[in-house]
Amino acid sequence: MNNQDYRPHHTPKADPHELAMARIVKLTGMRKKGIIDSSNVKQHFSNMAAETLRFFRQTGKKGVVVPFSAGIDSTTALLLFHAAGIPVLALIMPDWKSMDASGSKKRAVKLCKQLGIKYRVEDVGDMRTSVVNYNDNPFRDQADPTVAELSSMNTVSRLRMVKAREVAQNLDHLLACCDNLSEYITGNFCKEQDRGDIRPMILCTKGELRILAAFLGVLLDVMDLVQETLDAIPSAELKPDQSDEAEYGFIYKLLDDWILNYTSGNEKIDALIERRVKSTQHKRNLPMHYDCSLM
Repeated sequence: MNNQDYRPHHTPKADPHELAMARIVKLTGMRKKGIIDSSNVKQHFSNMAAETLRFFRQTGKKGVVVPFSAGIDSTTALLLFHAAGIPVLALIMPDWKSMDASGSKKRAVKLCKQLGIKYRVEDVGDMRTSVVNYNDNPFRDQADPTVAELSSMNTVSRLRMVKAREVAQNLDHLLACCDNLSEYITGNFCKEQDRGDIRPMILCTKGELRILAAFLGVLLDVMDLVQETLDAIPSAELKPDQSDEAEYGFIYKLLDDWILNYTSGNEKIDALIERRVKSTQHKRNLPMHYDCSLM
């Protein structure tokens, strides 16, 4: 994939939707065939649930482990698997008290109890401390403070998936990845982190997930809890008061417009998004490798 030219070649009269879909293929290697909205969400859910269940049955596994933060991504994934009739274990993994201030841990437990979903709370705080070793870490001491903080945050994210993989393997379960298209395209994920075995929502934008989550909330009679998630500030909760949109410099609505309509409608925002997409392309590419060609 050419990192310098991720936008498809086109004429000025090309259809914006076609351009957007072509750009998604260039950036991800995956083809998005439709867009979820309020008029078709029921059919999309039916298709997604059937396809997910079919894949699950083909693997012969006993269930799916969902790393569950009670954010919009993992909530939608949890509800989808549950509605599809797939046994689920929700793995709630705070970093000490990282999920307390936002109430996400309490919301996660409450949702699992209300739906009768098995769950387990595994605190990764001690794991992070052991890996990062704040008291005797010469590499951290040499790093710029901002870089050191980011490294620590990424360590937490990776450790959560390491723990989730260990649980999934022991239980003979699949490991779910709750990635969405908005975060994948902007590189809002940790490089070389375990991407799971099943990720049915990878081609759904954040806005599409909100529509799907609301539909599932009504379907499963948990809309009160889902609404709390929809109202919450999108965050990985890797540090206090963290906000995805504050770190981006733009809101998900504009990002989704850029993805689905080829432009956010604001040239400055488009430039910000394109800069971020370009700078994170290495995350979506395979690592550098020699192809053994003499041509």
